[in-house]
Amino acid sequence: MKEGTIGDEIEAGRLMGKTYLGRFFPEMADPEESAALKKWIDEHPDQSEVYARLDDPTLIKNALEQYKRSTKMAHDAFRELEPRLGVKFSPPIRSIYYYLAGIAASILLVLGGFFWSRQSTKNDKVNSTIVANTQDLAPGSNKAVLTLSNGTAVVLDSAHYGLVLQQGKTQITNRQGGQLAYDGGNGNSVDKSNKGTAITYNTVTTGRGGQYSLVLSDGTRIWLDAASSLRYPVSFVGARREVELNGGQAYFEVAPKTAPFIVKTGKTEIQVLGTAFNINAYPGEDAIRTTLLEGAVRVRSGEKQAVLHPGQQARTDPDGRLSVEDNVNTDDVIAWKNGYFQFDNADIETILRSVSRWYDVDVTNRSHSTQHFIVTVPRGVPVSVLMRALERTDRLHYRIDGKKLIIEP
Repeated sequence: MKEGTIGDEIEAGRLMGKTYLGRFFPEMADPEESAALKKWIDEHPDQSEVYARLDDPTLIKNALEQYKRSTKMAHDAFRELEPRLGVKFSPPIRSIYYYLAGIAASILLVLGGFFWSRQSTKNDKVNSTIVANTQDLAPGSNKAVLTLSNGTAVVLDSAHYGLVLQQGKTQITNRQGGQLAYDGGNGNSVDKSNKGTAITYNTVTTGRGGQYSLVLSDGTRIWLDAASSLRYPVSFVGARREVELNGGQAYFEVAPKTAPFIVKTGKTEIQVLGTAFNINAYPGEDAIRTTLLEGAVRVRSGEKQAVLHPGQQARTDPDGRLSVEDNVNTDDVIAWKNGYFQFDNADIETILRSVSRWYDVDVTNRSHSTQHFIVTVPRGVPVSVLMRALERTDRLHYRIDGKKLIIEP
């Protein structure tokens, strides 16, 4: 490669992956390539964010996990072919750089979404035809509606930062970054002295294409995914802290207090004292899923209950039957909260339901594909980035018609 020149964004991505690995393996560093990468970044300031993402530990972790899964899939495929072909595959002896190159390629796959999302706004000769012939849909953003106890609706978005209002002793503030915070002025404590006091409730609702987070009066933090609704007290009083998830998905980091924290959703009740967990309770799914990351929770459904430990997932089906699965990939479960689509062996219908909610698009699936997919894409990219990743399997194709996404065989 000629010093100071980079042919395209894919080459830049390769160098970024290799540059990252060069931080830990100096012998991999190439001064000529580093100079070319620096020159390219200087000439493309809009891509500087992509390079900065190499310091994002979540990004690197996802890339490494993706490489590990793809390597295992290749290994399993060879093992399946052995008896059919009557041969024994001996894994070749590779230097560490062979495997590092694979890791760099995985980093590139994760970074690729950033390149395509930014490149799609350019007017260069390579992509102008694609942009002209293909409609696109922007990703969701931090937006929600706060409904007060008297029915008043307050829009929450980047145009309405600051103090929303004060209810009793509690100040409600809309913070930058899409967070609604409740400050009771009592050190985020739970008032157990006024058991007979009437409780005032608020509700935060995210539509399709929206997400938001909250800090409740006791210090509990909650992230709401698209098309979700949470009802909760303005301040907690009495011996219980109780909230209700009326459909959707939420991630909870519960502040440890002596008063138990209860989440009700559908036929499921989750009781905790201080922990981190995710609840997926979207309508149309085959079960309500409660996944534990830290601590312990008790999940109830009717007369049945189960105590979860980290890495376990409780599932409540529409009839109220409760089951528990061990060794769940929690990274996949909370990828949405960390800003990623991360699907591990997911069927197309599961993926399209997430696409519909996040991009606020109506989906028609005509592909009848039974293939399962492994894909990691940032949620901040246009829908075309994710769909192109699926389209490369050659098992389906897509087109966009206004606010409709149509999947073809």
